[in-house]
Amino acid sequence: MCIRDRRWRDVVQGDAGDCGRLLLVPGPKATAVLVSVLCDARDLEDRGRAADALGDRDDCPKLVVDALCASAGAVAALPAALRLAALRALRKQAGKYDGSARELDAALTAALDDADHADARVAAADVVGATACGGACLKRGLLRLVARDPSPDVRAACAFNLRPFGTDEAAGRALLGALGDKDVSTRDAAAQSFGGFVDAPFKRDLARSVAARLRAKPGTLAGGPADAADCRAYERVVRAAAARALGALREDDLAVDALHDALR
Repeated sequence: MCIRDRRWRDVVQGDAGDCGRLLLVPGPKATAVLVSVLCDARDLEDRGRAADALGDRDDCPKLVVDALCASAGAVAALPAALRLAALRALRKQAGKYDGSARELDAALTAALDDADHADARVAAADVVGATACGGACLKRGLLRLVARDPSPDVRAACAFNLRPFGTDEAAGRALLGALGDKDVSTRDAAAQSFGGFVDAPFKRDLARSVAARLRAKPGTLAGGPADAADCRAYERVVRAAAARALGALREDDLAVDALHDALR
């Protein structure tokens, strides 16, 4: 079924709710219709509605994942709103990606590299974190963005979505760096994500590095503001984030020792 040369609403003589109604129709035929709308419809709003509907389908064969990946990764060809709808659908269908690893890697890499749309980078990070999926390039993308992305929303999303990579030392080091981020949401996300490292073989060493942040003497934390008063405030919030991270790591003895040393 190809509707490239006609509007979706002309084909069915319906209205904008048609994709939503198709969601209620079970079975592979309705799913195939939605895939055709996503890929071929002339009206971009219809294609976005089809992506949203596909995200809520119970059946998600490889055809669906590949179609969503093609839309999500078409940075140069499709508007951001449609790509975001496809990324949201991929996030909802997390865990149903069998056989589409290559397509998913390509789509998410393109979205993580979309310099013009921070919301696309956030959405792509959410898909990566939802399944801890993809190859080394996707993990490297999160590590790069959590440290250097200009958008605090993106840095926070990457920090949050590093949690599933709890056996990777590079991910732990990236979260350690994010504890010193000037953005509060990024620090909070990093502190929470340490909870994914409780079973890591290197957990104790990681916890000691976190404790060093909590134990740091005034004026010794790198990355703070130049103004003395602002620097003291920055050091306080970084130490608070480090304390939360130690709690997430379940290293209460190190937290108590570090707090004791910090208060002396």
